Amino acid sequence: MERKGLDISSYQRGINFDVVKSNVDFLILRAGFTGWGGDGTNKNKDNCFEDFYNQSKARGIPKRKAI
Repeated sequence: MERKGLDISSYQRGINFDVVKSNVDFLILRAGFTGWGGDGTNKNKDNCFEDFYNQSKARGIPKRKAI
């Protein structure tokens, strides 16, 4: 069974979630990132995560859980 998904982050600002809903089976949302270099303690939240999460949830678009 083929399933189509989309991986989105703050780089896809302005995405139309109504179009997304009709073209994908699930979304992968970036919650954050660690940045460059260092020891990995520099954790940053993706600026669009909450908005993307709320918009996809309102439209019933499933999210894939991170493994």
